[in-house]
Amino acid sequence: MLRSLELQSYQDFVCCIHDDGSTDRTRKIIFDYVVRSPRQFCILDYPAQGSAKANFLSMLEHVEADYYLYADQDDVWLPEKINAMMNEMVQLENEEFFIQEESKARVNDHTMTVADPTHTPLLVYSDMIVVDKDMSVISDSFHRYIGRNPYRLRYQDILIDNPAAGCSMMFNRALRNKVIEYTDVSEIEMHDSWTLLLASLFGIIKYMDAPLLCYRQHDDNEMGAARSETTGERVRRNLSEIFSGRFFRDKKEFHDRMRKNAHQLLQVSGLSEETRRTLTEFCDLSKKSKGYRMRFYKDHGFKRQKNDLWFRLTC
Repeated sequence: MLRSLELQSYQDFVCCIHDDGSTDRTRKIIFDYVVRSPRQFCILDYPAQGSAKANFLSMLEHVEADYYLYADQDDVWLPEKINAMMNEMVQLENEEFFIQEESKARVNDHTMTVADPTHTPLLVYSDMIVVDKDMSVISDSFHRYIGRNPYRLRYQDILIDNPAAGCSMMFNRALRNKVIEYTDVSEIEMHDSWTLLLASLFGIIKYMDAPLLCYRQHDDNEMGAARSETTGERVRRNLSEIFSGRFFRDKKEFHDRMRKNAHQLLQVSGLSEETRRTLTEFCDLSKKSKGYRMRFYKDHGFKRQKNDLWFRLTC
């Protein structure tokens, strides 16, 4: 990972590293990079946080920058990753600036203030190459591999089927400020889905249809890329889990996790009244009948990209 950062075509960045309790040679490796390139690599020295989501979110609070990229220690970035994402972010900022200017002109020809696009939370994210622990290619597209549409980016979609891994994102300071404004780390699922949810609700997200890093899969992944199943495989797995009693237990836990995430969104300032009403009702669905829950999911667009029938039947 660190070597792939050294090989980036865009070099105007700083890699801030917080070791979260490694017991191998990690600390020595980090120290060697800091000694060799102190202007590009730095160590954040504070206590371990105990999980990937807590670690990344704590780092956001410690680092002031114009743009942020989550970097997972086991991935390998392609040389053009940062440069391509910077170009996309600048283009998005320019588009947002002109949209704001046109809107002001229509509302008031005498408006004198100039809108600042950097006040709008912006996030871009890319596809990834899925590789094994030895860097052999499993799939040249993360989204095709897991069978997920990367353009489905409403908050309802992200709550259910988050399409973006944190390591594939770049976002601006405005979104970072929103992320750290309020976050009960113990109640959200992961830092990346939380970041994407807030971008969906308060800003703009743009997908880059190009793989910009190698997303490594191994036994220690906290979150990973589960291959999309064939119909036959899915039926056999579901039948096995139903007979074992695991099926309905796992589905209930999935719905509970979604509602916990939604409850945390209700703590964030600036939600529209319509969104607040929808999320409030979503959080209280466990008190409603099965028929009511199924209608609510349909009426408000809570839908899985795959296995949606099971999703609704087990809501």
